[in-house]
Amino acid sequence: MLEGLKLLEHPAEISEISIDVWRGEQKSAVILSEHFPIISEAACENCAIFLEKDDFRILTNGSLFLPNNNLSFFTDQIVSVGNSCLIPLQGDEIGALVCLPPNVRCVEESWKFKFYPIFFVLSIFFLLLTLAALFLTSDLSTLHLHSVVCQSGSLLMAYVGLTLNYLVRDHSQLKLCQITGYMTYFFSMASFFWLNVMCVDIYITFSGFLRRTSERTCQKLCLFAWSAPLLLTTTTAILDCVVAEDEWFSPGIGHSSCWFANKKSEFLLFHGPVLLLLLINCHLFCVTALKLWRERWDAAHALHDEDTRVFGHFGQRLRLYAKLFLLMGSTWFLEIISWAVGGPPEVWYLPDAINGLRGVFIFWFCVWSNANTRVLLRERLDSILDQIKNRFLK
Repeated sequence: MLEGLKLLEHPAEISEISIDVWRGEQKSAVILSEHFPIISEAACENCAIFLEKDDFRILTNGSLFLPNNNLSFFTDQIVSVGNSCLIPLQGDEIGALVCLPPNVRCVEESWKFKFYPIFFVLSIFFLLLTLAALFLTSDLSTLHLHSVVCQSGSLLMAYVGLTLNYLVRDHSQLKLCQITGYMTYFFSMASFFWLNVMCVDIYITFSGFLRRTSERTCQKLCLFAWSAPLLLTTTTAILDCVVAEDEWFSPGIGHSSCWFANKKSEFLLFHGPVLLLLLINCHLFCVTALKLWRERWDAAHALHDEDTRVFGHFGQRLRLYAKLFLLMGSTWFLEIISWAVGGPPEVWYLPDAINGLRGVFIFWFCVWSNANTRVLLRERLDSILDQIKNRFLK
């Protein structure tokens, strides 16, 4: 996958491209499709790099000559036919994808494509444990716990999509890449919308002073949490079909990579909505936390024991949301900064690793750090094991 490149996809367009072929210092123009086979899929054993048209010359035998000697690990500055592939680009431009030798270590790929999938799989595993624990120990009829389950489930599916994206990249399966790209997009957006529902629920509950969100409001919020990501995904798919690829708002998912083709469309359709949700969440959280602190401070001496327990329960919900918001929000703010600023990839290894391990932190926040949940889970598991023993030992 070549991120950010505008590739030609139609054979009719490729058949009209003319290229320069060199014999010594003499060049002649030939039709690309008459001298080179057209393939739809390609893969390298090791990582690959992309060369601009000024960085190579096409020789008469199909190999590439590197006049600038910028790849010293190729003998005599020659890249053989089996280690290169010409890439037709828009505007009658031509580039080349060059496979690096097996003995060349790709620093970025050694991290990004080897360790990140491990982080994703760990998150998937711990999110599955989180969902299992919540189903076994909690009353999911409340909007708060329903939101936690849906947010965790959405994040789990997003990690599944990311893992598939990383696994299929070596095989360049464009259709599968497009499917997993949209899958990752939808469930990533859903996870942030469910975090927003969690925040709105806490805000509404406390604005009515310890009153549960009404059932009708719960239904509206659930509908909003699923329909908004679906609407964004549908809009993105429509733009992908009807907008020319050279337009700045063309998503290009699955065209040249498993994600957005350019930064502007990515901000318009992904980082922008996420940033807006995080800012809304931050405002609602700060307002709710400040109001809770004031109410507890002013009314502490007048509260009965039962009211104090209710306040404590509500405070636990607020703390859980604060942890999830910091986990999802702060790491994603760093993700937006790294997306916008760029720089050496080593700078962003730690934030990216935290993003990849969010499922582990969610398990810690929602299950392991909650003593009541641990006790209930242990009792429920002991009960299930006793039932299994009694059934098979009879």
